[in-house]
Amino acid sequence: MWSVMDPDSAAATSIKYVVREEMLHAALAANLLTAVGGKPRFTGAAVPRYPEPMRHHDPRLPLVLHLAPASMDLLRDVFLRIEQPEEPRRGRRQTATRRSPSSTRRSSSRSRVWGTRCSRVIHARR
Repeated sequence: MWSVMDPDSAAATSIKYVVREEMLHAALAANLLTAVGGKPRFTGAAVPRYPEPMRHHDPRLPLVLHLAPASMDLLRDVFLRIEQPEEPRRGRRQTATRRSPSSTRRSSSRSRVWGTRCSRVIHARR
């Protein structure tokens, strides 16, 4: 949040909520791993070194992550790509865990709304 000029704006608040949710996801994953006998690692090779290709991302469409201040280019070229739902793979059976078309539309809609809110923060910096 070091590059956000108005930390009390609606867009900055939305970003803070996303950060908190991601931290909750990390805590839940660590708890599950511990419950099955694993040991969470948040040091060493588990910590990314930037710039670095995004882990677990489709290697056919590489996405290199950098540490950078908030900008419209960063939002469009990185964050919206990360949040873009995967295209269904051909030949695979639809299962209950796969996203329905309406779920994909909602996810894309959330990404557009988030992008709009973030752009307000970024434009406020100028």
